Amino acid sequence: MTSDLVQDSWTRIDAWLREHAPRTFATLRPPAGDEEIAAAQEDLGVTFPPDLVASLLRHNGALEGPEAFRFSTGDRLLGVSGTLGDTEFMRGIDQGPDGEAEDYWLRSYVKFVPMT
Repeated sequence: MTSDLVQDSWTRIDAWLREHAPRTFATLRPPAGDEEIAAAQEDLGVTFPPDLVASLLRHNGALEGPEAFRFSTGDRLLGVSGTLGDTEFMRGIDQGPDGEAEDYWLRSYVKFVPMT
């Protein structure tokens, strides 16, 4: 059900972008592979939300640049590698000077838009 809703949404977004903003549509990357998603989940020790998986299976993020696809918040959609890298970065700043976790970033959180 979730996958169908996400795919339907992307179908509408893709169609609109193709017609009205073809250069922005061109920044959407091809789908991620199941193996790539599974490996990232394993590396992070989490299970991605079904909506995120469905979205990654449609578009593995968006390229950077002034015409990149962005959410209404201005944030660009990260692909699997960007999600992995940004989440690991946020986890890395979760350490205090003594090496103790400071609960800055919940380990179950997954970052799928870049830092702005």
